[in-house]
Amino acid sequence: AASYETTPLSSVLPLAFSGEISEEGFSTQVREPKHTICALSEEISETVSLWKNLPTAEGITKSAAREGATLLLETTSGKPLAAIWQKGKGRAMAVATHSTWRWALGNAAKGLSGQTYQRFWRQAVRWLTQTPSVKLVRISLKTGLRAPQEPIEVNVRVFDETYKPASSARVSLWVFPP
Repeated sequence: AASYETTPLSSVLPLAFSGEISEEGFSTQVREPKHTICALSEEISETVSLWKNLPTAEGITKSAAREGATLLLETTSGKPLAAIWQKGKGRAMAVATHSTWRWALGNAAKGLSGQTYQRFWRQAVRWLTQTPSVKLVRISLKTGLRAPQEPIEVNVRVFDETYKPASSARVSLWVFPP
């Protein structure tokens, strides 16, 4: 990551890299547990716990989040780890470590799942490519058969343009007979 700072690509990245790499181990903490990239569970407390309990990773390029960037992840000592932003019609993400793979293999060595690693990268790719599953409004229904007149639970999640939950969204729902 350090070599990008001296290229034209530097202005596209949401982290400004110093070029200095530290090989020391670090633990990860989530700054934006509700963001679609970082949300590993429907429950915020579980998402925070999953990030907190990841195996230690090693090697981080010292960096700072650029103005307008959203810092998603950082080390427990406060060093930027992953940031995103949207510029015009494009999106970019910068990750300041070369060892996210340790999240998967470290858990596997403990007999745990590597799903945190897999889900993080899957959700990152979906957000970066603007996959329809990362729309600003998401509607889901509880599945299963329902008798006529039986209530159906509808879950509506509304996000702002930075994919954080919208704090003052107004939602209306109309139901029409078949």
